[in-house]
Amino acid sequence: MSSTRSNEEVGPKPKGHPTVDVCGGERKVLCCNEQFNIGTWNVRTMNQVKLDVIKHEMTRLNIDVLGISELKWTGMGHFTSDNHHIFYCGQESRSRNGVAIIV
Repeated sequence: MSSTRSNEEVGPKPKGHPTVDVCGGERKVLCCNEQFNIGTWNVRTMNQVKLDVIKHEMTRLNIDVLGISELKWTGMGHFTSDNHHIFYCGQESRSRNGVAIIV
């Protein structure tokens, strides 16, 4: 007699990577009463004008969390701008790469 959990699929397993059970055999179902709109944007260099455009688009599209890539700011930190919280991280000495999250 074999037993399977009701939320497991029956069929072939994906090839390439072994299955890892990180929950220790228990699966937890999280219920969320709120829905969040999440997006990403490659800005290819952030400046004040682009930040204003991004904040406007977040409001227009009802985006709650936005991931920003290629920020090109140095260091890391956070600040608030018009009720948006910006958390950013870039290279210490060069204005290359960099990411941010705006909520």
